Amino acid sequence: MGQTAADQLRQIVVPDLMQLVGDVKVQRVSVEAVLAYLRRQQLLFDEQLLRNMFAEADFRHEGSLATGPLTGALQGRYRREYRAQLRLCSFTNVCLIRQISKAEARAG
Repeated sequence: MGQTAADQLRQIVVPDLMQLVGDVKVQRVSVEAVLAYLRRQQLLFDEQLLRNMFAEADFRHEGSLATGPLTGALQGRYRREYRAQLRLCSFTNVCLIRQISKAEARAG
């Protein structure tokens, strides 16, 4: 049986994102690091939606997200008013990041 989208997000996409822009030692990533990466890659994304997603998931106001809350945020587990947008926008962008990182690895 194949992996579900949630499995891929938890097992592949979030670890890849953490490797690309996170603090690998503590397994946390800040919204600013993600935004900077998306800008460098010239990907289309909704900055305010991404900031809202991080703000909702960072309920302890730590300034960054661990892998669990990041995964939850990308799955749209938090605020209902953004849920559908977050699921589509965030998952699509993170999948694009994963594709770009694989292409960079092959080229490098």
